[in-house]
Amino acid sequence: MEWHTPLYLVVDGQSHVVASPEHALDWLLHRWPNVEGEALAEARIACSRAFEKSAPGSECRTAFIAAAAEAHLPLE
Repeated sequence: MEWHTPLYLVVDGQSHVVASPEHALDWLLHRWPNVEGEALAEARIACSRAFEKSAPGSECRTAFIAAAAEAHLPLE
């Protein structure tokens, strides 16, 4: 389930497309910088639920944005 408007996450000066709960979950679990926090934990849960289709993708998107802000990762 793709989002209508993808997010562009900037890490180390490079822009990466995050266009679905699946993409977001991959980032949160495998590629996230070594920054832990409450928003990151909540985003992992929200995106796991959206990936499993037990929650709307919009919850994952909102939580991913909060986790990026918490980690000081800009979104374009």
